[in-house]
Amino acid sequence: MEKITINVDEKEYSAIVPNGDGEIIIDDKEHKIEKLKRIGASVYSLSVDNHLLIVDVQDKENDIMQIYTDGFMFDAEVTNETKRLIKKYLKESGAGDGTGYAQIKAPMPGMVIKVNVSVGDEVQKGDKIIIIEAMKMENAVSAPITGVIKTVNANEGKSVEKEELLIEIESNNNKQQATNG
Repeated sequence: MEKITINVDEKEYSAIVPNGDGEIIIDDKEHKIEKLKRIGASVYSLSVDNHLLIVDVQDKENDIMQIYTDGFMFDAEVTNETKRLIKKYLKESGAGDGTGYAQIKAPMPGMVIKVNVSVGDEVQKGDKIIIIEAMKMENAVSAPITGVIKTVNANEGKSVEKEELLIEIESNNNKQQATNG
């Protein structure tokens, strides 16, 4: 059973995928979903609660899918519990809050699988900087701001505790202000 969060038009829905056999529970209401046929690279015919839908699903970025169906187009962000916790901790750490500084902390206990940056590296917002395995899932953590890596406290193959400081990033804007000021 996997718990996921679906955001559509700034509305958040809680969903549970019980066992992957064509059921999904969204906000406590069960729905039957059956993939009938793949029509194109990203186009499917589906039966949703016994209603036929033709759906075109385009992956965008950061867990966002663009969905076209019955003349409607919308973006849906689908995240699992682990990714939701990562986003929460990045937000709470001040990442992207205009301070020009971000601290990446472990959202839960886990194992560092890969560190993609070193002190002094320049990163762009959205770059995958570290991969943490938690609850048998690998989770890539992205840079929340564009800047320079100031500290790396994480080591590949080592365990981390919840809220342990892993990486610090200083914004390029913050760096320029210091040299111009």
